[in-house]
Amino acid sequence: MGFFVWVKVTDDANETLEEIVERKERERAENGLFWWGLGSSLGKAVIEAAQSSGGTLPVLFSRSLGRRSAGQRASSPVSVYTWSRWKDASGAARTLPAYATVRSAASFRDRGYYALVCSSTHPLVLKEDGPLFDPSDYQTTGAKAPGASQTVALLRGQPLEANPLGKYRIILQATLVAPWFIKLTS
Repeated sequence: MGFFVWVKVTDDANETLEEIVERKERERAENGLFWWGLGSSLGKAVIEAAQSSGGTLPVLFSRSLGRRSAGQRASSPVSVYTWSRWKDASGAARTLPAYATVRSAASFRDRGYYALVCSSTHPLVLKEDGPLFDPSDYQTTGAKAPGASQTVALLRGQPLEANPLGKYRIILQATLVAPWFIKLTS
């Protein structure tokens, strides 16, 4: 049985989800890759799963059910931090590629921020009518279903076994590629 990464996404860092996807599409069109920022760590397990799967893993994105509206975003802007460096698996500090832009609320600067390194041969377009998905049909590496508050999880199973009772929709798909998952540092 394989693994895949599931990410719940929403408006972030003063951008709507639509604006973020447009920016990620420009990155993908320029270089074939895009770096998707995360406020939670997946740990080394995602790198090990990708390596044992031939170097790639599917990544499925669903809109968070607790979605903020553009009006809320505009009325309560946050300070935004643009990340510029990351650590590789050996701990060496590296500069983000020129094409990659990862932003977060500035509050993550002290808490830590991460990114998935993704590839797609197809343009990134939100598909609000994608297949229904139920995360409780899957288990994390800890043999549990992902928690309701989890925004990202490494899951076991076939990634697109649609569930007509699922409460999430798969709105975007990509492939995780080396260096897979990184910690941003400055």
